[in-house]
Amino acid sequence: MRRTLAVFLAATILLCTASFDSAKAASIGLYVDNIHVQNCVPWPRLTARYTVWSWCSSSTDGVQGACFAVISSGSLFRGPVQVNPAVVDHYTGTNVMTGLTFYYSGCQYDWHWIHKEDITEVTPPGQLYIEEGVLEHARMVWTCLVNQPWRYFSITKKAYFGNCSPIATESVTWGAIKSLYSQ
Repeated sequence: MRRTLAVFLAATILLCTASFDSAKAASIGLYVDNIHVQNCVPWPRLTARYTVWSWCSSSTDGVQGACFAVISSGSLFRGPVQVNPAVVDHYTGTNVMTGLTFYYSGCQYDWHWIHKEDITEVTPPGQLYIEEGVLEHARMVWTCLVNQPWRYFSITKKAYFGNCSPIATESVTWGAIKSLYSQ
């Protein structure tokens, strides 16, 4: 009994420590709306124009820059990069497909969009996804810490045009739900 309790406590401490570390990590995703909710256009029209935003969820240490590439697959015509003037001071790199480094005008501690680009002439299925690119600090964010500025970020979403994944559901009876809590 004591050994089981000790194993349970050790596992709980390990899980809490792991979740604390992941909570400090920033994440960046690609979205097809300006409020970072949708990441898929189910039935894109060939001549329509769509805008894709890169949104960043800052870490607890803040973010003051990011470096990544956005790669496309399928038939997508991509427009020029437009940076968020409220956040990004300047950026370096030749294009977003080989990688850009975005330098912020100050520390960000909340959700913010970094750049956006227009997509036209879509022949589904197609997608945009974040890659490392060819830059020195590829797929990293620049935190607001002095002693450890560059950290890897997690990728939350890809942007899809056509071929959206359905959400799986199962039918469940009320009795089955109550039995989960009656033990």
